[in-house]
Amino acid sequence: MVYEQADAVANRVARFVTREHANMPDFLRLPIRALTLAFDAASIPHTGKAFHELSQARRLRQIASWRHSRMGFRRDLVRFYESLVIFGFGAEDH
Repeated sequence: MVYEQADAVANRVARFVTREHANMPDFLRLPIRALTLAFDAASIPHTGKAFHELSQARRLRQIASWRHSRMGFRRDLVRFYESLVIFGFGAEDH
């Protein structure tokens, strides 16, 4: 029961993030998509797997690595998605 509720919340938040990305102006949508794909692929040289294929522990390490990176665009991308997730928890799903 608890896992079903957690999955439902996670799915609702994922739909919110996806919807917000789709609603972005064109000049932002493509760069965010490109950075997201770069983030997903960043683990391949180290693990042989993309981010979405990693264990939860490895995912958390990669997020932390980008959150504390010296490269501002990495920190900004993580902050962007963290902000969307926080708003997604409070958003009503229509």
